[in-house]
Amino acid sequence: PRDNASIAFTLVNLAKAIGMLGDPNKAIELLERALEIRLRQYGAKHREVGVVYGSLAIQHQRLGNGTKARDYGLKCLEIEEEAYGPNHQELVATLVNLSNAYSMTGERAKREDTVKRLAGLDPKMALRLGAMDAAQGGYSSLPLGFSLGESVVVHGLSGAKELNGLRGVIKSWIPAKSRFEIKLEGRDETKAIRPENL
Repeated sequence: PRDNASIAFTLVNLAKAIGMLGDPNKAIELLERALEIRLRQYGAKHREVGVVYGSLAIQHQRLGNGTKARDYGLKCLEIEEEAYGPNHQELVATLVNLSNAYSMTGERAKREDTVKRLAGLDPKMALRLGAMDAAQGGYSSLPLGFSLGESVVVHGLSGAKELNGLRGVIKSWIPAKSRFEIKLEGRDETKAIRPENL
């Protein structure tokens, strides 16, 4: 059991590093392994399981998968509320991530409720999120002139010139990066691209 705990701990930390280096798919793979270990060791409602759910939410957010980011964020929040109570500072990071996930899924009322809840725990963070909403027309929605599922052509990239001229489809908006997740024709992976390059 002690070895399993060490393995899970290592997997979670490795996943965080790999995700920050730009490979959220690999990070998710490692986190799913850690989740299996922690579920067997602690059960479904333990704080250590909540940590993995929170990390999975972040990695899915990096991939632009708002639905999975929201679902894992809600699981993490449920465990944290049980462990710390509904008004504890430990909930702030999860609520921030959850508000971003709600932006990605287009759940405006839930995002607004989450930001209001944050205001009671971390007023400065709630103000930052509110300012971001105001800058984007009162809600962290898609930039003007774009819609999900729209066909686009990539242009003006200097760091990945080989993508210029390729056609793709808008899969999601990633507020934290101010980029669209684009599924390019003829490629398996998606790319995060700024609106001005579409």
